[in-house]
Amino acid sequence: MKNLVKSHFRRRVLFSSLVIVLSALSGLSYLASQQYQKSILLTFSADVLYQLPSVINEIRSSKALPDVNQWDDLYPHNSQEFGAFLCDLDDKLKWTSVPRYQRYVEEGQFDMCAFLPNSIPKPELFEDHQGHAYIAYEVLPRGNRYHGKQLLIVKNARQEVADLHRMHYRFTLLFIAMIVIVVYALYLAFKWSFSPVNKLIKEIEDVQHERKSALSQDYPLELKEAVGAINRLLRQSKQQETRYKDSMADLAHSLKTRIAASNLVLTDSSSDPLQSSMIISEQLNEMDQVVQYQLKRATMGAKGLTHYQTPLSETVDGFERMFAKIYQDKAIVLHRLFESDVALPIAKDDLSELLGNILENNYRYAQSTIVMSVYQHSSGSTITIDNDGPKLADEQLSAIFNRGVRADQINPGTGIGLAVCREIVQSYNGDIWFEQTVGECGTNLKIFLPVQE
Repeated sequence: MKNLVKSHFRRRVLFSSLVIVLSALSGLSYLASQQYQKSILLTFSADVLYQLPSVINEIRSSKALPDVNQWDDLYPHNSQEFGAFLCDLDDKLKWTSVPRYQRYVEEGQFDMCAFLPNSIPKPELFEDHQGHAYIAYEVLPRGNRYHGKQLLIVKNARQEVADLHRMHYRFTLLFIAMIVIVVYALYLAFKWSFSPVNKLIKEIEDVQHERKSALSQDYPLELKEAVGAINRLLRQSKQQETRYKDSMADLAHSLKTRIAASNLVLTDSSSDPLQSSMIISEQLNEMDQVVQYQLKRATMGAKGLTHYQTPLSETVDGFERMFAKIYQDKAIVLHRLFESDVALPIAKDDLSELLGNILENNYRYAQSTIVMSVYQHSSGSTITIDNDGPKLADEQLSAIFNRGVRADQINPGTGIGLAVCREIVQSYNGDIWFEQTVGECGTNLKIFLPVQE
């Protein structure tokens, strides 16, 4: 119910369905009500006709009405549509209030007693292929009394049948009109309910034809996650494309410069061969470092729709064993201020590349202690790594993340480790920075990795 209230898309479908269902139920209720009223009137008419002989007999016995011999003068038979027929067990006409029917029987044109069935417990309409149509009701059931005679009240129903045929025609037209209206209403409801889906299809086509770079966020609850996933893929694709272009451009520029320098040394006949060899070797080494960096830069970062949750402890375990052997003479202790089941929203390969560079620097510069902590909150995870080594200069805190910038000019290094780290973190929409600590030792390195969308 909570999702139904929040969901604009579901409300559309529910509202459309309710309107159509309620409209149909209202129409059916009206027809059922009309039919029930007619049924009540029909039952009443049948009961009145059935009780009519008894009522007339009671009134006659009470002498409240004039003598039967005077009825012809008081109640003349003026109706041309109604008539009474008395039939025997052999369907022979014994008497009728309509003289012309007696002539019809004598002339063999039409016999009402033969036309109607032997039992008519309620008023019914009877038709034949010759166009005769009557509404008849059995007042005195045959075999009940009066020596098996059957008293029938009959009405000529030609007009009613014509009205019925017109009603059927109108009902057919109305039924067709209702079908058209309902189908059109369903079409409008479908179009209105699924307009967000049509909007999404159109926006995807706009993205494919480069008319838009991303999908809008104005979608119902059911589509928001799908739209967010598509936008994340588009953003990753764009970032990956940008990284490829930048990497290839940087690689071409870097190699061009170093190749030109090497070519100049090779063509300089006056240079010392040993010195030229050292310069070319240095240029080749730099070219190798540039190629490795640009390849890492082009392939790193978040990919696809996977929500990464990489365990931190097992990655740290491997590096701790490796660096403890490399720097065993320093006997460095790594303190972990986080639970063993902590997982970070980053791919395993990227986490290994990130921690490999950072922990290597910490083991290199720490004197005896490294402290690693993780603080997880609603927006993401913050990793803090500190050591008791020398501090960084204030002017180096931000510049050190640039490629080729090194804080240590004594020990060998390429100056691309932290630059790779920054590229990895930024590909996850995170951040990495240094903070100075109180005292003379250590500089905190902080990494923020946001919760993935």
